[in-house]
Amino acid sequence: MLAFVVVASWLSALGWLVRREYFPAPGQARPEAVATFPPSAAFYAVWGRDRQIGIVSTTADTLEDGIRVTARQDIDLPLGEGTRRAIFSTNGVYASDLRLRDFSSRLSGETGSYLLDGVVEGDSLLLLSLTSGTEDASEAFRVPLAGPLLLPEAVPLWFALQGPMAVGRTAEVDVFDPAGLAIRRHQLVVAAESILVVPDSAELDTGSTLWVPASLDTLKAWRLDIRPAASGLPSRVWVDAGGYVVEARSPLGVRIERSAFEIVRGNYRARRTAAGLADAGAPFRTPPPRPLEERDDGTAGDSPFEFVLGRADTDGWPEFSLEGPGQLQIGSRVRIERSALPRGGLSYRIPYRDSTVWSSLGTHVLASADPRVEARARRILTGTRDASAAVEALARWVSRNLQLAPHGGGRAPQGAGSTLERGEGDVNDIVLTFVALAGTAGIPARPVAGILQTEQRAHYHAWAEVYISGWIPVDPVYGQVPADAHRLRLTVDGLGRPLELVPQVTRLRPQVGPGGPPR
Repeated sequence: MLAFVVVASWLSALGWLVRREYFPAPGQARPEAVATFPPSAAFYAVWGRDRQIGIVSTTADTLEDGIRVTARQDIDLPLGEGTRRAIFSTNGVYASDLRLRDFSSRLSGETGSYLLDGVVEGDSLLLLSLTSGTEDASEAFRVPLAGPLLLPEAVPLWFALQGPMAVGRTAEVDVFDPAGLAIRRHQLVVAAESILVVPDSAELDTGSTLWVPASLDTLKAWRLDIRPAASGLPSRVWVDAGGYVVEARSPLGVRIERSAFEIVRGNYRARRTAAGLADAGAPFRTPPPRPLEERDDGTAGDSPFEFVLGRADTDGWPEFSLEGPGQLQIGSRVRIERSALPRGGLSYRIPYRDSTVWSSLGTHVLASADPRVEARARRILTGTRDASAAVEALARWVSRNLQLAPHGGGRAPQGAGSTLERGEGDVNDIVLTFVALAGTAGIPARPVAGILQTEQRAHYHAWAEVYISGWIPVDPVYGQVPADAHRLRLTVDGLGRPLELVPQVTRLRPQVGPGGPPR
């Protein structure tokens, strides 16, 4: 018996050792793969249909006890009456098993600037410091974590270092988006395998004065489909055996393609110069959009509305749909009708207690718990327990008491408590403040983003959805409960990524429905 116990213990210990060395736990890369990881850099051209709108670079360097991954995006965004340049860079440090330890992200350029620093403590707490480019004071956040964390640019690398690439392989990982200041669980699956050809070197074409491929490289690559577990924009990323992206696409028409450095940067600069897009240097402030005015009989906001996509962008993306509360997609046309606010027995007494709905919501740093938010929610509601009545009270208080400031003023995004204290914020700030107030009151709420059609043109806009008998769109910026039909929702449970959403504004042709054109 004693010999049996000794042998069983030895086999158990040996099995644990083999499992630890060769079969790491979910969220951990193989130590031997990380130890032999070769430092490298890759450069990408960002395309919006047939025009290069930016460049991306990614670099990975080995450290004594981990890996450093840096990424930079230079993007031309159509804002106001012209194009403005935004530069977003991130420097992330990972442990030997590719768990995020700390990072620093910076936004700069003509749209404003801010600095975000983050430190992960024991896979259970994320400490953030957010500093505006125009102010010395910083805002601190403490975000609880459910496990290991990654930044978006490290996801393909993490997946490749976990094990051999093979069609059908799946994984899940929590990803923190520094641009959207939110944490979401991402589902990953290897959907296909192929051979891709990319430029390896470049030479200058004297006729066009553009760089062209001098030699080509053939790469074996795997298509990694990435989608937020709850909702949001999916992406398709072709990754080589080393974990570097070869090509990536989104359903909204943006794609990135790996190429030689000269082709990526040299041609981008040449095209910007030819288009007269010189860097202005100063932050750009665009006035907030104004909603369509109602007709004399008050029916304009209730009339159905249609958006027509420039092309059938979502073809071939069965996992992505523009359908949602009040939205019906038929080919390249999206018909929108104003929802009704549930009353009587269709409403409920707050707080809402179904954990399924609550667990589907992402973690939004700027809408995190804050004593100032809790105190304000109590004062606004003053004992109101009906969910529909509470949503109306919160949305109207926000629209009347929080001033909408122009975009791109150089100030960093701010937490809900700071927005309440200052009494102003941009569209995203105000929406996240409403989401925080609703969540504190016990009403599930999530931010959404897309396009608002005004009398002049279409704008990027954000609003919210609250859960009563279903998800209902609410616009706290303009106090609309529910929001009218002039909004096309593109992303759910998250605010818009300018790279993907802003270019869509110039590619949509709005058409009014049977209610006739607004006056």
